[in-house]
Amino acid sequence: MRRISTHDLQGIFIRHEMFCRGEPGGARALLARYDLRDADLSGKLLTGADFSGANLKGVDLSAAILDRAAFTCADLSEANLHRAALRSADLRGACLRNANLSLVDLVDADLSEGLNRPGFAGGSNF
Repeated sequence: MRRISTHDLQGIFIRHEMFCRGEPGGARALLARYDLRDADLSGKLLTGADFSGANLKGVDLSAAILDRAAFTCADLSEANLHRAALRSADLRGACLRNANLSLVDLVDADLSEGLNRPGFAGGSNF
């Protein structure tokens, strides 16, 4: 599992937002197998980002836009996903133990083998 500095992570987010807007110099956020535990990603535009196999334990993703993002086999335990948008996201095999999923938008998300973990908050839009 790779670690990344806050400075480098911010650069990835800036380039990803440029990518989402179709601007030159933009690049998709490829954070598969990174250790991002306890990072603050709240409110970020991360549509289509790849977090497959990443350690996202305790990460704040509240109000983030994560539509079509890949979280295959990611550890999202204790993550805050309050009001996050995860439409059509790939959460197959993701660990959501004790994650806050209140008011999260999971329409068309693939939750195979992921949401059946104990301790998630209700009130989500499936």
